[in-house]
Amino acid sequence: MKTFRAFMEKAKGWRLHVGKNPDGLPGRSVVLFPSLPGTLCCGLAGILVIKGEGDGTPPDYPALLAGCLRAVQGRSLGKVLDGSLEPASWLDPEALGRFEDLVYRLKQDPRSQWNLFFGGHQEQLEELCTETASFAGAEELLFEKNAARFSTRDTETLSKALIHLK
Repeated sequence: MKTFRAFMEKAKGWRLHVGKNPDGLPGRSVVLFPSLPGTLCCGLAGILVIKGEGDGTPPDYPALLAGCLRAVQGRSLGKVLDGSLEPASWLDPEALGRFEDLVYRLKQDPRSQWNLFFGGHQEQLEELCTETASFAGAEELLFEKNAARFSTRDTETLSKALIHLK
């Protein structure tokens, strides 16, 4: 009984709708059998939509991802080759971790995906992808040309960082 009361307290303020389009509904809404024009949902998505509070502004993923890429580019293999950077710091492992985390969060956030693709930011994301692929390719070529200069341990460290970037 105590658990049921706790559930009912949390459920206060939520609105229940049947057969409505969730786009025009306020936050804290539950929609059974949502009506989404031009979309055929199957499975659970065709039965239930939960629209959370979501009043906050979504993160600017293109800008955040671009910032991570700049940090990664700032630790290029050229700096390792000239001795100003240790192999373990190549491609800024912390920035690569943030980059990976941002991509994961974007994949989990449908609202941000919608804003990204239908809010005119798709070109920014495409440019970022092209720039990342170009940078990764250039770093890989440079690494292949200079692989003999590194110890086996450093080669393994550098290979792991390059795989992480890709």
